[in-house]
Amino acid sequence: MARMFAAMERASSYTRLEVVDALDALHRIIAQDIVADVPMPEFRRSTVDGFAVRSMDLGDDLILAGESVMGELELGQLGAGQAMKIHTGGSVPVGSDAILMVEDSRISDDGLQLRATRPKLTPGENIIEIGEDVLAGAVVISAGSRLREAEIGGLAALGVTRISVYARPRVAIIASGDEVIPPSEKPRAGQVRDVNSYTVGNLVRANGGIPVYYDIVRDDPSTFMRTAETAHAECDMLIFMAGSSVSERDHTPDVVAKLGNPGVLAHGIAFRPGKPTLFAVCGGKPIMGLPGNPVSALVTARLFATKIIWKIQGASRPPLESEVSARLSVAMASPKNLEHWFGVKLDGDQCVPVLAKSNLIFSLTRADGMVCVPIGVDHLEAGSIVKVRLF
Repeated sequence: MARMFAAMERASSYTRLEVVDALDALHRIIAQDIVADVPMPEFRRSTVDGFAVRSMDLGDDLILAGESVMGELELGQLGAGQAMKIHTGGSVPVGSDAILMVEDSRISDDGLQLRATRPKLTPGENIIEIGEDVLAGAVVISAGSRLREAEIGGLAALGVTRISVYARPRVAIIASGDEVIPPSEKPRAGQVRDVNSYTVGNLVRANGGIPVYYDIVRDDPSTFMRTAETAHAECDMLIFMAGSSVSERDHTPDVVAKLGNPGVLAHGIAFRPGKPTLFAVCGGKPIMGLPGNPVSALVTARLFATKIIWKIQGASRPPLESEVSARLSVAMASPKNLEHWFGVKLDGDQCVPVLAKSNLIFSLTRADGMVCVPIGVDHLEAGSIVKVRLF
């Protein structure tokens, strides 16, 4: 993968940008640094409902000197022995260095005097100072960041309503095989419906790409080449489903080698499921050849293709994936020379392996996530604590 990304960074031609409304930019990759033109907050604010006071005056009765009206900044100056009613988010008057919470106070019957029911306040207590969140001139969102809900809220706080983002990459989804038919058709003996276009295509969409579906390619080299050339011209990334193994019907390696330099970077990985996976960069565009078995294709795409999709849409890093720790319910054997991923179902603090052959897609619907057994390990004991990468 390191070679793949390095070659992609050297050769990538993907630079398309577009300007969008910030409110519609969730999970998009921002293409510009956002710099705060003002400090945040712009005025001293209270974090609680209560009374603005001078902390040194707290041992005496205080005179109530009005209220900090929400939305107003011209409050005058708080003098010695005075207090001012204030609400959460309200502007702290000049002279006040702390906020006494309303539940820590008692007001006289005539409503003119205030007495604290706690012994002291620390200067700065319950106050947010000017610039405590962000200083003016600071870069608050860096180019290459994925915009989550918090970043979009930050844009709104700064009044930024239109932003430049990387255009969503178009990812070609190409299934192949004489035996593969569209899901809308009824298979004859020896035929199977196309599963991978739907699973991998939706994985692409979930990770910011736009899946572009091509007709199922028959096992004919010239037809395969024509489809590949068309997809390479029209899309930013290509994913072939099946055709990357070593039989005479597997045309992906030969076709990819003709699409442009540097070509195939790796063909075959020490990995289960998905050993025949192919990685390439041709003419500045990343290409993957996935195994044809549905479980192998989806697991391999989830672990590798998604990272490439985020990379080519300008992300400084892919989103962090959720993991939980669990206790393995039974012992598991693993091939020592391969990195082995298997599905598990969570049951309380335990995880139960979901074992099935790699062409059985419903085995993944019964799983909550995957566990990795690294190269060099051939056995996991029952009761072992493992990391479960959640779907």
